[in-house]
Amino acid sequence: MSQNHFAALFLFSFLTVGHVHSSVADSHLNIERACTAKNDYLKSAKQSATSVEQMINSVVSEKDDVILIGVEHGNFEAEFYPSLARMIKNKSRNVDCFFMEDSIGEADTEIIHQFNQNVPGAEEKLKLKLNWAYDLFSALKKQGLKIYYVDYPGKDTMPLETEEDSLRWLNARDSYMAEYITQLKKSGQCKAAIYPVGASHMVKANNRHELKSQLKEKGLKTSELLLLIAGRNSANLQANSGYSLINSGLMWVNGTVSSLATAADKIMCKENLSIPQKPFAFFNKPTNIPVAYLARDNTFLGTFGEFEGTIIYSCQTSNCQKENEILEKSLRDTNVEFY
Repeated sequence: MSQNHFAALFLFSFLTVGHVHSSVADSHLNIERACTAKNDYLKSAKQSATSVEQMINSVVSEKDDVILIGVEHGNFEAEFYPSLARMIKNKSRNVDCFFMEDSIGEADTEIIHQFNQNVPGAEEKLKLKLNWAYDLFSALKKQGLKIYYVDYPGKDTMPLETEEDSLRWLNARDSYMAEYITQLKKSGQCKAAIYPVGASHMVKANNRHELKSQLKEKGLKTSELLLLIAGRNSANLQANSGYSLINSGLMWVNGTVSSLATAADKIMCKENLSIPQKPFAFFNKPTNIPVAYLARDNTFLGTFGEFEGTIIYSCQTSNCQKENEILEKSLRDTNVEFY
């Protein structure tokens, strides 16, 4: 992805909630209030937590056309897609498609089509041209899922110089995705689908006509889940490439944590949920508690109330796990409350 489009992702998240204009003192007060509210909400949620499978069984319906999973790009969510797909298919036998939030060229699209249709030699082509996706797509195919890239094909050529450009870019993508998904449903190519998509496509914002609402307007029934990777946000590794800080984990962390000496300064909230070793889930109550904090613009992203349930996993890389250990030790050493 180009530098401009990493920057656009940042603006995307910025536009999702609107910029917060305030003094430094007010900014700190806003963060403190949000942290307190988040911690209270998550503490209550953890006390009534359930397993990921039980939550999916309660939220997902056999009448669903699309099961939307709000994700944070670049945080290794794909590691969990095969197991999530298995649990969803166990509840909704109609699910036969898996959507990808991106667009690819005609040649790669044809390879995916051949892969879906079991054309001889298609697996070898997929491994050669889209090697990073081979294991994931093979695991999904074994579950009877067809793969479709459903994003706007011209998204990488649209101008992104202004906020208005980015709004048009986002709304064009969501409109295209909604229309394409509806066509796949009505044509019978997909009875029902799983779609892990950036959480920002699922939350309401000024001047946005987000994907979730558009699908419902077209008569499609959806369920909405939120997938969080607990602790340090691995996506921040791309910060030098223009990728924004979108820390959707249970801890809001501003920047990379490399030592105990700096860890306390990087943690946004005074109280934090301990980083779990095992996955869990909880049902979301109606609430305006923000999902994420974007430090660069002192603004918030989405709310837990816009998702029916939340799934929590731990990160999957050694670097991320090492940072989590530093974070937790720093919190304990400063007598920060864990729950």
